Amino acid sequence: MLHNTKNSTSTTARRLRICELDYTATAGVLNFCDALMRDYEGDKRSEAEDNDGPLNFELPECVDEANEVWGYCGLALLHMPGAEALVKEGDDLQMLMDLSIALLSPYRLD
Repeated sequence: MLHNTKNSTSTTARRLRICELDYTATAGVLNFCDALMRDYEGDKRSEAEDNDGPLNFELPECVDEANEVWGYCGLALLHMPGAEALVKEGDDLQMLMDLSIALLSPYRLD
């Protein structure tokens, strides 16, 4: 769908471009979150250790950031005809984000 509207200035093209940018930004944030989680050594690290890894509260904050970035695409697709498949993918992604946020809730500061 995006390929056919790449050089267009139509409303559909602009909305799809927003989704493409959202996807790129969300993927970047999620890659960063993945790296944080891989470097996380848990709450058992000692004070004497020199540890540059992430703190426990940084993990849910990272997932929250990815969740916020993705939201613009959903708004852009609300009234766009023919975007049902993209809306469903967005809904599926939102469910995964909600699950990630729930799983990381014990690590929240607030």
